Amino acid sequence: MRDCLVVGSGVAGLVAALELARNGCKVTLVEAKKHCGGRAYSFSDPRTGMEVDNGQHLIMGCYSVFLGFLKDIGADHKLRRVSPLRIPFRHASGQRAELKLRTGSGKSGVVRGILGFRALPLKDRFRALRVGAALQSLDERKLGALDGETAAHWLAGLGQSEEAIRNLWSVICLATLNTKPERASAKMLAVVLKEVFFGVRDASDLLLPEVSLTRLYVDDALRELSRRNGTIVTGNGVKRLVVNNGIVCGVVLKDGMLLEPSAVVLATPWKETGKLAGSLWPDETLSAVVSRLSPSPIYSLTFFIEKPITTEPMLGLLGTNIQWIFTRKIVRDLWMHTCVISAAVFEEGRPPQADVFKELEHLFPELEKFQPRGIRTLLERSATFEATPGLERIRPGPRTPARNLFLAGDWTDTGLPSTLEGAARSGYTAADMVTSYLEEVCDVEPGTATKFPRHRAEIP
Repeated sequence: MRDCLVVGSGVAGLVAALELARNGCKVTLVEAKKHCGGRAYSFSDPRTGMEVDNGQHLIMGCYSVFLGFLKDIGADHKLRRVSPLRIPFRHASGQRAELKLRTGSGKSGVVRGILGFRALPLKDRFRALRVGAALQSLDERKLGALDGETAAHWLAGLGQSEEAIRNLWSVICLATLNTKPERASAKMLAVVLKEVFFGVRDASDLLLPEVSLTRLYVDDALRELSRRNGTIVTGNGVKRLVVNNGIVCGVVLKDGMLLEPSAVVLATPWKETGKLAGSLWPDETLSAVVSRLSPSPIYSLTFFIEKPITTEPMLGLLGTNIQWIFTRKIVRDLWMHTCVISAAVFEEGRPPQADVFKELEHLFPELEKFQPRGIRTLLERSATFEATPGLERIRPGPRTPARNLFLAGDWTDTGLPSTLEGAARSGYTAADMVTSYLEEVCDVEPGTATKFPRHRAEIP
């Protein structure tokens, strides 16, 4: 049995650690923070004792690899599936609309969904069908070329009006890329739209966690790793890598402990990865990538209330700064609302709490009659990377100049924006590379390594 070290306990790190443990490796998982989960975790609010997520994360039916990971750790039952996709919207003017969509039913499902979205004038709904036609004609060459232009420019070229971009395409772009259309890569938006509109059956389904993020996947993943004799170290990050002749022969932790694993997976954020491993690239390739990646923040305001202002699990808002309201019943007569603003850049750092409630009271006058409690605001400054044009050509794969060092994380070359699905895919890919490397150079039984990540066959 060979020792493997996984650095970072987000989705990518947890997936990689568990896959390596399943493949017969003795795994040590190291996390610099005192809690696991990376950028998708929960914490206990000291004022209310309630669990609050550090931000809302979308899970779609097309997230086959992430959903496979949840199934492997016995956590898939903690999701509630909304099928077919149905998202209600409310405009600041009082107008209401719904976006309904079922993939797997051909073009007819997309046509019915778009033509039924009454937040747009009828002429804009017909023009929106041009985007669907363009997506169906995209081959790899055309898709690659889209990485050189912004989503806003591409959509305008397809005849989309400013109102259509604002009330439909921007909504999707912000929710999936956490990047505004005028800054987002057209390729990344097209990848998402093609998957949601024309993916396999149920690809557009929405899956909503019925528990906090930590309870959804972190606790079960750590429990499974412990069951497989993995070692979990928290509150002690990596200080430096010891590299000799193209091999990582040692890893020094912040407390001075020296680990000597046979292989290492760095599943850390891009800046930390650049600090630890950037010098391994003689042409500073990784350092250049790190300098190009910019964080995109997500702001959320969570509060508890006895009578909900909406019982819709996910409500889209138009004509307001708030983009989404997520609702979950906690216990009898207690509901949790989370208001979300993606790509949240504010002049004074974050919007005043009073301004958010002012918008809510305009949309839901009944809010004034009730006293929200346990109000908590969060600004996750590095929630995702900003999916700007040109990044797809430079995002690194799992291999590094050190033969036994591999990269994972949603910021690596997954072919997807910064999502739970991209992180899961990268974790399986890195684990596969590690196991293949160990088969080649160490006394690992041939055939132990899977030639593809565990759920690769399920990826459309």
